[in-house]
This record gives sequence, C-alpha cells and structure tokens, in this order.
Amino acid sequence: MWLIRNYLAYAAAGVDRAYMYWLTDYNSNSDVRFESSGLIGRVNNMKTYRPSYYAMGTMKNTLKNYKFKSKPVSGNTNVVIQEYVSATNTDSVVYVLWCPTANSTSVSNYTLTLPTNTLSAKKVEYSQGSLVGLSTALTITSGTIALTVTENPIYVVMKKTATINSLESSNLTINTSVFPNPTEGILNVNSEEIIGKVQLLDISGLLLQEINVDNNNVKIDVSNYNGGVYVLKISNKEGNKQKIEKIIIEK
Repeated sequence: MWLIRNYLAYAAAGVDRAYMYWLTDYNSNSDVRFESSGLIGRVNNMKTYRPSYYAMGTMKNTLKNYKFKSKPVSGNTNVVIQEYVSATNTDSVVYVLWCPTANSTSVSNYTLTLPTNTLSAKKVEYSQGSLVGLSTALTITSGTIALTVTENPIYVVMKKTATINSLESSNLTINTSVFPNPTEGILNVNSEEIIGKVQLLDISGLLLQEINVDNNNVKIDVSNYNGGVYVLKISNKEGNKQKIEKIIIEK
C-alpha cells in the first residue's frame, strides 16, 4: 500500500523517475538493515514473492504508457482521485482512488462521476499471485459508478466513444433497428435489407460473437455476457453497407 501510494505521489508531483530499493532480498532471515527489504524474499536460495511484488506489478501493467494528468475533485475528504491519460490511446482514461489515511478507513458505495462520453468501465485491484490484478466490469448508471474505496489504491479503467467511432467505415449505412436496448437477454435486429453478418464486440473492439445470416431479422442471445456497454456491427449481404449500434446489457 505504501509503495504504491508513494509512486502515485511522485507521479502527481512531476517526478520523472523513481526507483524501488530493493527487488530481491540478500537474506530474508537477516536482521541487517536493507538485507530483507525486497519485494522478493530469499531463504536458502528459494524465492518467495511478497504481496508488494504483485501490487507493484499490477500498478506497472495498468498504468503502463499512461501519465498523470490531474486530481479530480472527489467530494469526499476520505477519497483521493488521480487521473492518468495515454498519449497513444486517447480513448482510455484511468482513475486511481484510495483513502489517504492509515487507520483502515473505508468508504462504501462511493459515487464516482465518470468523464463525459464514458461507455464502459472496469475496476482493477491487487490480487495475490497476479501481476495484472483482478478486473471486474462496472455498471454505469447516469454517468456514475458505485465503488468501495479503501486505503489500498484501486484503478478504474474507462473507455470512451472513440472506440466505437473507430469501427465506423466509409461504406454506405444499412438501415436497422435494434431492440430492446438496454436488454437482459435477447436482442432483435431488423433491417430493410438482407443482413449478411452481425458481430458483437466489446468496447475495446474485441470480437466476442459473429453470426452469419441471410435474412432481414436476427435474434442474438447476449444473456451470458456481463453487464455493460457493447458494440453491434451489422453488415448487409453484399458487405458494402454496415451499421454500428451501441448496446447496453443489463444484469
């Protein structure tokens, strides 16, 4: 917790580079200063990976290629928020949240207001044994999400409309209707033209399901997917027209 919060403080202060001392213990059983202060323990030449090793890995992999931008107002004195952005991926924003205390403070059901046009959000948090952390999809309600914030920083990774826009092509648009939207199970797709293919993608553009058809009407079962925002890409039979539809799956 302290290592992560120190690195985040350095980032906000404009420090270009900070080094952790030290990675691997010289001797974890030693009482000599600094010989047992590493992220990795060493006993009889056997390595043991401490919780801090995985926490540092999660921070590194989540904020890789991101830089500190601002401190959004949290509206709660027990909650700190930092905003990180990427120069190469303008579609993604990361918020880091924690309680700036050392007395086991926790804020339940904290309401976080997301940036405008946010379409999906996931929470990434420390998980023992994982260098990428535990990811959980978050439900967006009226531009906000509910979180439990503790003294251990969590990462909220958000995707915005640029991802959907990037899926658009210069092809002619096929006229379609998609309902019900939001949905909990079955999506109905109706078209004035013969549909050739329907693709379901997540907000990052990852293909989740593809259905090849030859009809004006298609039913798609999305009940097995987590709640959140998805993209439906509908193409006509000739493949020269398409339509991008944002859909919301409710759970």
